[in-house]
Amino acid sequence: MPDPTNINMKLWVNVELRQQANTRDLIVDIANMVSIASSASTLYPGDLIATGTPAGVGRVVAGDVVTIEVEHVGKMAIPVVQGDKGANVVFEKPYEFVRAS
Repeated sequence: MPDPTNINMKLWVNVELRQQANTRDLIVDIANMVSIASSASTLYPGDLIATGTPAGVGRVVAGDVVTIEVEHVGKMAIPVVQGDKGANVVFEKPYEFVRAS
């Protein structure tokens, strides 16, 4: 990877580009994220460190396809499947998506 401090990332739901960000805009930079994560746990090749969520969060439903692309890493598409197990207090109320104007 040429420069981990300048990586473009994109996320689509179906064909709609919902999120687009760059690592240069992170609140905690990549080096410090690795330092923080490795202070709490041993890191191994292939481990993922979540960077947080850029603007553009929205609803996904069963049948949608979420595609992510990370520059210099690759692209993958994941179909959304409705689960029938588990519960979470966050989802007790119906989700209401309000788009900022």
